[in-house]
Amino acid sequence: MNASAGFYDFTTHSLYLSYAYRQGIEVVSGDSLLRRIVPDLHQPTTYIELSPATQKFVLQRDLFGIVPLYYLYIPNKIFAFSTNIPLLRQFPEVHKYLRPNPRRIAEFLTWMSDSAPYTSATFLEPLLSVLPGHQLQCFEGKCTQKTWVTFDCESWRKLHTTEDFGQAFRRQFRSSVQQAVGSASAPIAHLSGGLDSSSVVCMVRDVQPQTPLHTLYATTETALTDEAPYAQTVAQQVGSTHHEVSPSENDLEALEEITRLLGQPENMIVSPAFHLTLSRYAQNLGGDVLLSGHDGDSIIGHGLEYLEQLMKAEKWQELKTLLKQRAALTSLTYLHPDWDSFSITRKEKYYQQYFWMWYLPGLYKSKSLPEFVRYCLQLVRHFDISSGFLLKRGFQKLRRKVDSSQKTLLPVLRKEWQYTPKTQGTPTLSETLRGSLPATLQYAFDDVFYREAIVINEEYYALGTHVGCSYAFPFYDQKLFEICLSAPVELKYYHGLGRGVLREGMRGLLPDSVRERVGKANFGTYGRLAALRLYEQAGDYLSPNSGVWTYVDQAHFEKAVHIIRHPEKTPELTNRAQFYVYKTIYLAVWLHQLSES
Repeated sequence: MNASAGFYDFTTHSLYLSYAYRQGIEVVSGDSLLRRIVPDLHQPTTYIELSPATQKFVLQRDLFGIVPLYYLYIPNKIFAFSTNIPLLRQFPEVHKYLRPNPRRIAEFLTWMSDSAPYTSATFLEPLLSVLPGHQLQCFEGKCTQKTWVTFDCESWRKLHTTEDFGQAFRRQFRSSVQQAVGSASAPIAHLSGGLDSSSVVCMVRDVQPQTPLHTLYATTETALTDEAPYAQTVAQQVGSTHHEVSPSENDLEALEEITRLLGQPENMIVSPAFHLTLSRYAQNLGGDVLLSGHDGDSIIGHGLEYLEQLMKAEKWQELKTLLKQRAALTSLTYLHPDWDSFSITRKEKYYQQYFWMWYLPGLYKSKSLPEFVRYCLQLVRHFDISSGFLLKRGFQKLRRKVDSSQKTLLPVLRKEWQYTPKTQGTPTLSETLRGSLPATLQYAFDDVFYREAIVINEEYYALGTHVGCSYAFPFYDQKLFEICLSAPVELKYYHGLGRGVLREGMRGLLPDSVRERVGKANFGTYGRLAALRLYEQAGDYLSPNSGVWTYVDQAHFEKAVHIIRHPEKTPELTNRAQFYVYKTIYLAVWLHQLSES
């Protein structure tokens, strides 16, 4: 994996190139110049093609955005490109054009904006990003991006049963893991104990039965993140050398390092030291590739959309049966700590309430008031939900809007920077990639190609380049995604367990105790404690003259800090406060580093 950057100067007709792995700048001249650069041999669909003789520049990015690709085009002056922002900013000829992008900063600080569609905007304008699965062409003063990807679901129409899809998944997943492992003499894999990472590890062992295998488990010392028994079960079955790694608590030091290598604010709502510690540990073991189950849940699909489909179709009896089935399998421990001691009847009642409180706000927005009232009356008639419960919850939401004790929900973004997100117009990235496939599959594309998922991929790339141990994501495989797209949603639901394609495909390879598990680690408490540590360590970046207060309301930020110091009963409130604290500190560190450079 080699980060690269360069620019073409129209006045001198010269191409200047810089690489992360070697010193100096390479200069190439000549009107007949044709240069093709492949930044990462594991992603051959990512390339840069320059033809200054015709003043045409082509950049193509891989489907899942694993390799970032940035560009800046000022006609008749400069065309710049890079897989690494700091590397690009080393060129004074490029650096002089770059300035902070207020709109992107505003989005960064806005609650729930991470689930918005990924766009070309970066934190430095006029620097832009090539969209995943797209090819950029800059020619005669204009730049256009078009998708180069088409999805083929027709090839999988012969699959009908759960077993059919499971076998197809297994074959393709094996192929993807085999490619990810490559020629590694001692593969290293992150093993959290969850379905995705456990599946990767078990398939690595199936691909290479005799090769030494290292697995890494991050110990976070909080009850809701303790997956050690599951990880140990998998490690014992595959015979790996298992390492339990404690993430560093030098959160600020890790944040400063990551921000320098990203050239933009960190994004993950978890300690910046978490992934940096694991990456360094893998590199110290002699690894050059760290396998990860990242984003497996989005690629596979949960199947819980089946419940939403029944809800919209008002198939009450069938929905009621499946909600009872789901209640017996799932866990809401993070909402009700004594959940495991509840009777099945009580679990069913609470799960129904949880389900409807999750979906009703969306229904309220999409229906007229008379339609919404009629719908709620249907719920009272068919489910174990009283009209009093609905009124009480509705009153609580109203009270939060007017009660001064709830003003901690106010956004930290200063009013002068607040904006209204665009809801219509140009198709989103996920809509463009879906192409001619049915609109009923849009949710699956939205789950894979949203902003946070792609930004995290970009961070993993920068981190891997930095420590010399690149990340590999076997779930990011186009054919694997096509198989999962083709599977009926009721098959994915898998009798309430969800993720049926993976569970069936890993039968016999994955220990049943892991394959049949429903819950997953909740990093809320770990993230909250790390946010408090980071706040205490980052005092110098939050001084009264810090540039971050240009964008952040300091009083609202301090209220968010108070919330995570004294967690409220409502997880949503604590999560939002945690989001504001992390994002404010991340932005403060980046703005400081930007001003120093």
